[in-house]
Amino acid sequence: MRTAEIIILTLVLFLTGASLFAYRAFVLDFPLVPNRAVQSWHVEAKIGFNGTPNPARVKLYLPHSSPHYTIVDENFVSEGFALTTENIPETGNRVSLWTKQNTRAREIVYYRAILYQSRPAVDSSTVPQFDNPYPVFGTKAFREKAENETQYFVLQGVIEELREKAGRRNRAAFATHLQAMLDNGGAEDGRFVQLRERVPYLTSRAALEVYILQHAGIPARLMNGIFLAESARSMTPETWAEIFADGAWRIYDPATEALEIPEGRLGWWSGHDNIYAMEGGRQPLLTLSVKKHVENALTEAVWRGDPVREALYKISIFSLPVDVQLIFAVLLLVPVGALVISVLRQMVGVQTFGTFMPILVALAFRETQLFWGIVMFGTIIALGLVFRLYLNRLRLLMVPRLGAILTLAVMAIYILSLGMFNMDLHVGLSATLFPIVILAMLIERLSVTLEEYGMKEAMYAAAGSLFAAIISYFVMINDYVVHLVVTFPETLLAVLAVQILIGRYNGYKLTEFYRFRLLNTPPVQDGKQGKG
Repeated sequence: MRTAEIIILTLVLFLTGASLFAYRAFVLDFPLVPNRAVQSWHVEAKIGFNGTPNPARVKLYLPHSSPHYTIVDENFVSEGFALTTENIPETGNRVSLWTKQNTRAREIVYYRAILYQSRPAVDSSTVPQFDNPYPVFGTKAFREKAENETQYFVLQGVIEELREKAGRRNRAAFATHLQAMLDNGGAEDGRFVQLRERVPYLTSRAALEVYILQHAGIPARLMNGIFLAESARSMTPETWAEIFADGAWRIYDPATEALEIPEGRLGWWSGHDNIYAMEGGRQPLLTLSVKKHVENALTEAVWRGDPVREALYKISIFSLPVDVQLIFAVLLLVPVGALVISVLRQMVGVQTFGTFMPILVALAFRETQLFWGIVMFGTIIALGLVFRLYLNRLRLLMVPRLGAILTLAVMAIYILSLGMFNMDLHVGLSATLFPIVILAMLIERLSVTLEEYGMKEAMYAAAGSLFAAIISYFVMINDYVVHLVVTFPETLLAVLAVQILIGRYNGYKLTEFYRFRLLNTPPVQDGKQGKG
């Protein structure tokens, strides 16, 4: 019954840890390997203008997040300006508004954003917030306008032609044939010339596409933005047409003749307005810049973390203050060191003085580096052991004796640190992180073992403790181990499950195979080794 309970417990721990691990790795996109680099872009919009006696008002459209790119941080930099931001549901645009009563001769306002590349995630059931401002082809309002207005009469003929080629509901085919129509002499086609003459804001091909698509009843918008490059200054906004299909805004890709989610470009604002508007200023100048960066993938995942979508973010180490993170980055490694000690003691058969002493010494080695850590470890233990043997002659009680040994350990660390500092070996200053209380207990345990079991057993246990500390040190400084434990703390559930399984192991230790090797030696007959 107890065995079944342990199996169920370990399975629950493994499955829980694996589920949380998979969620962080594949949903939250936390990197599985340390120092994996990702691409990010820093974009900036700067508006400079000359002040006037009148109050200044600057309106700037802000960029959109998209399935391919996520805005993770924004900064608004200005001096003396009041700032408000607003979302416009009708268009999906975001707007920032700077206002200032008294302007100087030269004023500058900045907008800066950091973007990370993300995985396209679309929902085919999503319906966009799209309000078509035009009468749709086939409705009574459209037919009435086609009878009285030239541009609607022209639109009727264009849409009818495209629908005959593409069908009524195939948006991709409709966009494909519209592109082909515009490619084949669209600028000189009399129908499109008439449309441009009668509709003043059809100043670009993309605006003409959106105008036709919207009248055909296809959700479309005129998107303005920039192309993301390695590094560019004084960029000019581009325009393109986007169609809502299969749960996302898409553009027509001539290479594939299909509607694709736009990649390599940042949508800034939709509509026919300019990117900014100004009142109370003279000679405004807009500068758009973009610069590509390479950053850590873990930083990217944390930046993108949405507390609503990322249910586990609140129990992540990265939700803590930085100084607390540094503490837990060390503490989370202690169970890993305990697992190493458990394997070495229960399965290999290495003798150590306790469980926590080698772990804490290994943590100290991470600060002092291995060589100097071993030197200091050996020196302090040797001095402490000599001092402990001397205290035996004084016949002190246990608690004062431990206090005296602890005092000696602190003094020894202090003297060693001063000596190393004077020799320009600054690594020795980290010796204060040595677990001095554990060292004091170790000295006491070593002296008792020496008295009760002799020098051989005492040295075996001391060497085993040092060996276990060194093995734990190499495990706990491994980049992959540190990354997995700190980034995915749920891996400690698997560590706990393995500890429970090791706790039920009662078979031979590796050292016992050597110890009892003579039991497996065949008997000797007549001076010769027999076969049986």
